[in-house]
Amino acid sequence: MMDPQQRLVLQCVHMALEDGGITRVELQRGKTGVYIGKIEKKGILNSERKIR
Repeated sequence: MMDPQQRLVLQCVHMALEDGGITRVELQRGKTGVYIGKIEKKGILNSERKIR
C-alpha cells in the first residue's frame, strides 16, 4: 500500500512532465530527472531560531 502523500507527489510529477511535453520515449532514454526536496515545518522553525 502506498502512502497518500507519495501518491500525490507522483501524480504531480506526472502532470508536470505531461505539461512540459516530456514523452514516454524521452523518459525511457533516461535523459529526464525529477528531484524532490522536503522539509518538516519543525525544521523550518528550528532553523529560523538558530539564525536569530
